[in-house]
Amino acid sequence: MAVIENEYSSLILTGEEAAEWDRYSIQNYGVESRLLMAWAGYSVFAHIRATDYFNKSNTVHLLTGSGNNAGDAYVLAWQILTGTNKKVIIWKSKDPKTDDAKYFYELCVKFKEEHKELDKVVFNDLGNIQSLDLNSKDIVVDGLFGTGLNKPLAENYQDLFSMVNKIKDIVRIAIDISSGVIANGDNFTGVVFSAHYTYTFGAYKVGHLLEPGILHSGEVTVFPIGFAPLGENFNSKIDNQIGEKFGDSNNNSIINDDKFYKKISKRRLIRNQKIPALRKPEGHKYSSGLCTVVGGSEGMEGAAIMSAMSFISLGGGLSKIVSTSKEIIRALSDSPELMILSQPEVSKLESTVKELILSKEREQVVVVGPGLAEELSETFWKWITSIKFVHLIIDGSALSHLYKNKNIIKSHQLGSLTLTPHKIEAGYLLNKDVENSRNTALEISNIYNCSVYLKGPGGIIVLKNHQNSESEADEPGKNEIEKNETDVSEIEEIYVASKQYELSTGGTGDVLTGVIANMIHRVGKERALETALSIFLEASNEVIQKEGLQSLGQNIKITKKSENTFRDLLTPTELIKALKKIIQEKYAILQ
Repeated sequence: MAVIENEYSSLILTGEEAAEWDRYSIQNYGVESRLLMAWAGYSVFAHIRATDYFNKSNTVHLLTGSGNNAGDAYVLAWQILTGTNKKVIIWKSKDPKTDDAKYFYELCVKFKEEHKELDKVVFNDLGNIQSLDLNSKDIVVDGLFGTGLNKPLAENYQDLFSMVNKIKDIVRIAIDISSGVIANGDNFTGVVFSAHYTYTFGAYKVGHLLEPGILHSGEVTVFPIGFAPLGENFNSKIDNQIGEKFGDSNNNSIINDDKFYKKISKRRLIRNQKIPALRKPEGHKYSSGLCTVVGGSEGMEGAAIMSAMSFISLGGGLSKIVSTSKEIIRALSDSPELMILSQPEVSKLESTVKELILSKEREQVVVVGPGLAEELSETFWKWITSIKFVHLIIDGSALSHLYKNKNIIKSHQLGSLTLTPHKIEAGYLLNKDVENSRNTALEISNIYNCSVYLKGPGGIIVLKNHQNSESEADEPGKNEIEKNETDVSEIEEIYVASKQYELSTGGTGDVLTGVIANMIHRVGKERALETALSIFLEASNEVIQKEGLQSLGQNIKITKKSENTFRDLLTPTELIKALKKIIQEKYAILQ
C-alpha cells in the first residue's frame, strides 16, 4: 500500500469523522472549501502524471455525480486539459449541486467552448455509457459518490461497474474511495467500483483498510490537502481565537473535544517490530517460555501440532499438547520435541491441563482451541480465567462456545487474554451477524475484556490495555461500542491492511497462534499481536517469493496474479521454516 509520507498519512478516520474534519477546517479554521477541492484534484493530477499508466494512455474517462467528489474529478479534468495532450471524456450522471463543483465543471465547459478545434473534451450522459468504447491503456476515474455514501448502490450503477470492472487493460482510479464502498467499513452488497488505485485526502478511511472495501481499493495513497491541524488540546485553543470570526461561536464540533484526538491517535497501520532474543546464555527451557496447547481432537490433530511446533521452532522453551485424541501420540515420531498428553475424556483433559499449569507457577501461555472439537465446561473456564500468571489465547473451535460463558470470561484475572476469530467465529462470539469489522472487533474486546485479532482481508487488531471497572463496563443506556469508547486510552486499533491469502490455507492460522504465544514471552503482551502479525506476513511473502522464483525461474518477474497463485500453495510447514529464518535475520541484525 503506497503512502506519501506526511503528517496525516497515518490517520485513519470513519466517514463521519472525515466529513467533520472537512467542515471544521472550513467553518472553524477558515479554510476555503474551493481551495480544498482544488488541492484535492491537483494532488491526484500531480501524482498520476508521473506514472507509467498515465503516460501510456490517450484518453481519461471521468464518471461524475452531483457532489463534491465530482468536483474533485472536475479539478482533475481541468488540470489534464490544461496541462497535457490527453483527451478527457466526462460521463455525467447529474448536474453538480454544490457551488464549488459547479465552478470547476463550468471551467471544463468553457474550455470546450473556447477550444472546439482541439476536440479534447467530450461531455456525455452517464445513462448512455453502454456505448462506451474503451481502448487499451485508457483510464477510468470514479468521481461519483465519495465517502458520503452509506447505502447500497442503485441497480443502474451496479450494472455500470459490472461492465467497467470486466474491461481488461484499462486503469481504474477512485477519487477518495471507490463508489459503493462504505467509508465506515460497513458490509455492502452488490457490485462496486473496483479500483486499481485509490487517491484519498488527509487520512485513510476505515473502509479502505478492512473487508470488504480493501478488496476494491487497490493501492491507496493519502494526500495532505490543507485540512486544519489536529492535535490534543490544539483545536479547542484556536477556537477561542477564530470561532466567532468564522461563524461557529458555539464550538460544538466533535473535533473540539480532546477525546476525539485521543481516539483517532489510537488508530494506526501495523508496524514492523524489533524482536529481542528469547533464549539467554544462562537460560533454561522454563525461562525461555512455556506453552500448553489444548486441542487436536480426533481427525484435527494437525491444528494443535502446528501451533505447538511454531511456538517451539521460534525459540520457545517447552511446548505441550493436551488432546482427547488417542492417535495424536503418533506425532512424536515426527515431532519428538513436543510433549503430548492424550486424555480421551473431556473431564480428564481439563484436570490434566490444571495439573500442568499449576506444576510450574510461573508466567506461561495457554492456547485453547486449535482442532478442539469438544466443549469445555463452565467450571474449567472459571478456573483458568482466575490464574493471574496465565496468558490465554483462545482460537479456532473454542471460540464458538464462548458466548454462553461471556460473563465469566469478561471478569477474568489473567495476565492477558487474546481472541483470534475470523468473521464467522466473531459472529458466534457476539451471537449475531458481522456487519462491520471494526465495530465487531471493538465490541468483542469490550464484551470479553480482551485483545482481539479479527482475521480476514484487511484484518484489525484491538489491543486492550487495561480492564474496565464495573462502573465503566456496565454503565446503563450505552451500546457496546459506546461503552468501549468511554475511556479511549484503554484500547488501540491497529490495521493490518493485508489481503491475507496467507490465512486461507488450512493450518496457517494455527501457525500464527503459536507465533503469538511465542511473542508474548519474547516481546510482552502489549506488543505480541502486532509483532506476530508483522513477522508472519513477512515470512509468508518469503515463501511466496521462494516458491515463485523456483517455479517461474530467477529472471521472471512475479506478477500480482502469479503471486496470488503461490499464496494459494502456501503450506504451514514452509511457513514455519520461513518464520525461523526471519527471526534469525532480525535477531542477527540486532546483535
